[in-house]
Amino acid sequence: MEENHTDNGYIIEALYDATRVLNILMNNMIPFDGLTLKEITQIVKEHGLEITENKIYRILQTYLEAGWVEMKAGKKYAVGGPLLQLSHRYLKSLNDLHDRIKIEINRF
Repeated sequence: MEENHTDNGYIIEALYDATRVLNILMNNMIPFDGLTLKEITQIVKEHGLEITENKIYRILQTYLEAGWVEMKAGKKYAVGGPLLQLSHRYLKSLNDLHDRIKIEINRF
């Protein structure tokens, strides 16, 4: 169901919609060969979000320009390199933290 954020005057609705579209791409990554505009629009509707197909297209074009989304075969949109790199760096930092904790535990 559509969330109402009008109580929070600091929310930028266009940016909020854009993050919801990006979340849909990220939540459908595995297995992932991308989603078409129609598929994304359908998922948006299934989640009760009120974002038009035209607005979704413009959001995706913005992400394409920024590199956050890439175009795959069949006009399918997929998460782009910068977001994958961010995920990789995050996982690496968790692994490094895990290694440091193991070292400290083994000292006892």
